[in-house]
Amino acid sequence: MLSHLPSSQHVNIRFSAAPDFGATIALFDISGRQVLSREIQSDNVVLQLDKLQSGTYFVRIPVNSGVITRKLVKR
Repeated sequence: MLSHLPSSQHVNIRFSAAPDFGATIALFDISGRQVLSREIQSDNVVLQLDKLQSGTYFVRIPVNSGVITRKLVKR
């Protein structure tokens, strides 16, 4: 689902099945603080990471069967 990890500039999230349009993808830092969110408006969502500090983050992605959480390392 995530096109490449780690990343320094952006991350593409592509859905293989129809996503839940209007739902929100959220990015959290290691302490659990939400630092970024994007509404799902298509089957490809781009998260811009250039303004975030280097480190480990977690991406929370809503799907029809629940929520998927993936680790993301920003260089």
